[in-house]
Amino acid sequence: MKHSNPFIITTALAFAIGIGIGFFKADSLPLLLPVVCLLFVVLAVFWFTSRNSFYNSPWFGGVLCLFFIALGCYKYQITVPEFQQQHYIHTLTQQRPLVQLQIKEILKPDTYNYKYRAATQALDGVSCKGDIVYLITKDSLAKPLTIGDRVILNEKLTPVVGPKNPYQFNYAAYLKNQGIYHEIRSSYCEILKLQPAASSLKGYAEKFRNYCIYKLAQTSISQKELAVIQALILGQKKALDKQLYQSYAAAGAVHILAVSGLHVGILYAILLTLLAPVTRLDKGEIIRSVSIVLSLWCYALVTGLSASVCRAVTMFSFFAFAQALGRKTSTINTLSLSFICLLMYNPLYVFQVGFQLSYLAVLSIITIQPKLASYYTPSNTLTKLLWNTMTVTIAAQIGLGPLSIYYFNQFPGLFFITNIIVLPLLGAVLSIGFVIVILGCFNILPDSVAKIYGRHDSHTQ
Repeated sequence: MKHSNPFIITTALAFAIGIGIGFFKADSLPLLLPVVCLLFVVLAVFWFTSRNSFYNSPWFGGVLCLFFIALGCYKYQITVPEFQQQHYIHTLTQQRPLVQLQIKEILKPDTYNYKYRAATQALDGVSCKGDIVYLITKDSLAKPLTIGDRVILNEKLTPVVGPKNPYQFNYAAYLKNQGIYHEIRSSYCEILKLQPAASSLKGYAEKFRNYCIYKLAQTSISQKELAVIQALILGQKKALDKQLYQSYAAAGAVHILAVSGLHVGILYAILLTLLAPVTRLDKGEIIRSVSIVLSLWCYALVTGLSASVCRAVTMFSFFAFAQALGRKTSTINTLSLSFICLLMYNPLYVFQVGFQLSYLAVLSIITIQPKLASYYTPSNTLTKLLWNTMTVTIAAQIGLGPLSIYYFNQFPGLFFITNIIVLPLLGAVLSIGFVIVILGCFNILPDSVAKIYGRHDSHTQ
């Protein structure tokens, strides 16, 4: 592939292999920090002794791969409780300790409980860390918790229960891949103390998202359409009807409801167009790139910092900075760099289904789609649009098909028709949706525009 860098691609693969080795062998291996440091010193020696030719040395390539394999294994090791001295698992007993928690994330509730991802801060007064799932019984008279809230309660931490029947969804393994091993249950009346929410950037972002949802709820958009708008624009899927979600899944269009690379790409294109006049200024390309990157990360924060959004924003950030520096780069290089950066931040991402599907879809599109597109040259703009949409859809499904069958035991047979119809409309729906949310927040959304957009949105369903 043009402008592709084999070192970047090999590094990404080696890093993922190292994380995989850590997943299977973390308990039987010593902490690999000394090995990582030693290999880093060897790479530094290569750099200073053969600066002009070390890229061509097979020894350098081998040491580089070994370094990232060891680094990947080490990064996974430090996510395992056994290698974390302050993890709560080392102070856990069979008794009911006094637990102090801080809410980190609001999860989708079930029939009887609100669910939260919470960080443990202390057990019986002993400082500790580690995430758990906190379930609190629904109470119509109590206000739900929000991000940053800190609670103190006297309850037992219990291991997350695995599947009780063969081939059932393994919820315990799913949470383990997110670094969560225990859960705690209580009711509102069992909370001994509820402290004020701690200030955090993510907490402010959650408040802003809730404010946007509250303002949109005051418009003439119906509840069903509002739930779809929340998912499409703000990444909030809790209000989605289960039947509607299953309908999207059966049609092969469930990716539309999850804010992902598609949504970020459309926002990136909008920002490129809006900020085009800035490039006429001195250092305008740099100003535009920095503005785009900041805007994309703000959007990622508001939508909940999901793995798919972070992947897309990271990738487009590399694109923006490469453009500002006037450097040509391959899409696969950018994809590999974003892959490495995200796994450096959290190596557990590689085991999450959404992360795997997201990367595999983009990889399939950039490697397979150009070959499919070369088989036919459209004669006009309309046929070109349809042909590109068709080849992108087929390329993505070729890559996602095996994972879809493995994880979900199904292959969406309607994906081709769905994407041909929906994807061209989605760009317009999202573009107008961003404007609708902004106008709604400032109480200047015309009622006629809300009704038209609601009807337009319902047609995409």
